[in-house]
Amino acid sequence: MDTVIIILFLVWIVAGIILSRKEWSNLKNQGDSWYKSWRFLLSVFGTILAFSLYFLLSYNTKLIIVMSIFSLCMLVAIVTLLIQGIRYQSTKKCNNKICYSAFGLIVVAFLFVCCAYPHSPFENLELGMNKQEVIKVLGKPKKEEKNTLFYKGDEAGTLYFTNGKLVDGQSRFITEKIENHMKNDIKLGMTEQQVEDILGPADSKEENVLVYSTDKKGQFYFEDGKLIGGNNKIIEDKTAAKISSEKEDRQKTKGYKDYWGKKFGTMSENKLAKHSDDYPFYQVDDGTKYYIDDVAGFAKIIRQDDPSGLTKVAMYDDNQDNHMGETIFEGQTVH
Repeated sequence: MDTVIIILFLVWIVAGIILSRKEWSNLKNQGDSWYKSWRFLLSVFGTILAFSLYFLLSYNTKLIIVMSIFSLCMLVAIVTLLIQGIRYQSTKKCNNKICYSAFGLIVVAFLFVCCAYPHSPFENLELGMNKQEVIKVLGKPKKEEKNTLFYKGDEAGTLYFTNGKLVDGQSRFITEKIENHMKNDIKLGMTEQQVEDILGPADSKEENVLVYSTDKKGQFYFEDGKLIGGNNKIIEDKTAAKISSEKEDRQKTKGYKDYWGKKFGTMSENKLAKHSDDYPFYQVDDGTKYYIDDVAGFAKIIRQDDPSGLTKVAMYDDNQDNHMGETIFEGQTVH
């Protein structure tokens, strides 16, 4: 939401500059100040209204009070500047002291917002806190049950506990913290216990599934004891990203295999013999020759030249008698 406000602010300012370009040019030619452009001042006033509308919609009483005072100061300052601008257009006179005072009021208004901006105590909550820790931060709740604390207020709501630990709540701050944990701490490949250590105990467990009752967390799916996915959007996105990454890795690996297999397989026997230190060689009783290439940054590969003139390159495999694993090239032997 903060990003929306910043974008809105920039849009208003740009619009004000565009709308006031004519007045800007005139005032510049006359050697006057930009604040006498009423269209530009109106755009700034619109920005203040946009800010105020957002904060009014946030339903935070303290915030509304602070922003109301801020808006009032800005309104007085802008109206003063507008009056001076209109006066200048008609009389070519402007009271500089009043203008400077208006600008001073704007500065004071911004300093007031910076100092008095209210912060919710819910920002200090952390998942995993016990009831006593939560009450120490927020104060006495309106109502308390075994696994629930009820708070009244603009940013408050119901807080839920499992095994005495805070695991969920209706406050947007709790929602943000859960989402942050889901994005930054929950990783594919985790065990059930690791997921529960971060998000709190699951409401129920099925075979290879952890089930949380809220949509914020949802269900987590496991295979061989490792997290492989879930029905929460954040986990779904992580799963999709992993699948995409694995696909790219497979394509990249295939490309490497094709490249190095062909390069090693089409190398002449004379060149291999000349660089025998780089390509270790041995020959078996039936006349088949084997060359080994340990490709830096890729893998070890092995080349087989049989007496019939056929060359085969494969991935080196210690589990095979001739070490020939997956074939990555076949062709005629180059002498």
